[in-house]
Amino acid sequence: MHEAILKDGLRVAIKMQYTGISSSIDSDLNNFKRIIDLLGVFPRGLYLNEAIDVARNELHWECNYEREALYQRAYRNHVSNYPSDFYVPKVIDNLSSKTILCSEFVNGREIDTFMGKGGT
Repeated sequence: MHEAILKDGLRVAIKMQYTGISSSIDSDLNNFKRIIDLLGVFPRGLYLNEAIDVARNELHWECNYEREALYQRAYRNHVSNYPSDFYVPKVIDNLSSKTILCSEFVNGREIDTFMGKGGT
């Protein structure tokens, strides 16, 4: 996450994806499966192909910042009913894309600190 200040003075947080990360998911998981198959270390009956397919889908979702922005906007809308308890930063749509997520920068506390668990 990076912090920036726009020309209009708005403080923003920018999440940028490393180039090529999304496109390497399939080949990395295919190579992982080949190695596991070759070594024979995965116990039979544990549905390796299905586990890899689930991981593949999850990783592709993690790399889709348009999807993340969609859920951030929906979550912001939902918690707007509780303005004194929660605040979700606004997505800056014109500066966001599939590989860049830009939103308001908001000072806050980590959930572990908020829950009294300290943190490391």
